Amino acid sequence: MSDATGVHTDYLHLLIENRELPELSEICATMPAWEIVDVFDEIPTRDAAVLFRLLDKSKAIEIFDDLDTAAQADLVAELSDAKVSEVFAGLEPDEQARLLDELPARVAKKLMTAMTAEDHGQVTRLLGYPRDSVGRTMEPAVYAKEHETVDEVLHRIRSHHASLEALAEIPVVSDVLVLVGKLNPIDLLRSDGDRHASELMEADPPHAYTSDDAETVARRVLDSGDLLFPIVD
Repeated sequence: MSDATGVHTDYLHLLIENRELPELSEICATMPAWEIVDVFDEIPTRDAAVLFRLLDKSKAIEIFDDLDTAAQADLVAELSDAKVSEVFAGLEPDEQARLLDELPARVAKKLMTAMTAEDHGQVTRLLGYPRDSVGRTMEPAVYAKEHETVDEVLHRIRSHHASLEALAEIPVVSDVLVLVGKLNPIDLLRSDGDRHASELMEADPPHAYTSDDAETVARRVLDSGDLLFPIVD
């Protein structure tokens, strides 16, 4: 903990005790997210909840995402339903599933009730896997079918609005959704639009199963250097 953060912590705690909310809000707006996370580690959860309510939505989600799961659960218990739902909706499905595991059943049920049908389906599916399995951490992938043309695959990618990280590599599946290969997006962009995915793909890529231990799979990914590691049932 830096000296600057220690000063922030003492002063913020004093402002919280005196309920100097306008000044608290101004200070939090200028502090980087990592520093606020450090402050949260040093003050009671009830005080952290006061600070959290003053944050704008994007910073609140960033800070909440950086807290450990136990701290997230404690904070949820102190916040209003509306604030919790706003932040919860901003998390990735695997993070939502991990948090739901730590919350009282009543709170978890309320959060899931407020979710969209799509998000509810993704999280429910993740919760169906063992707690320490890689199935709990996987994210939906943009995939190509082996008979699709380059133009068709690129159209699929554009329609999904996926993040750049999710497009590092494109899994290729058969008509019955069995993993058969992977594509490099650069190869897609450089190829003629009428070529097929099966012509460009690297066949039989390394992969893991949903029931595999998450830590073991993480080590395999680091060792392999793969940018994206397919997870299959």
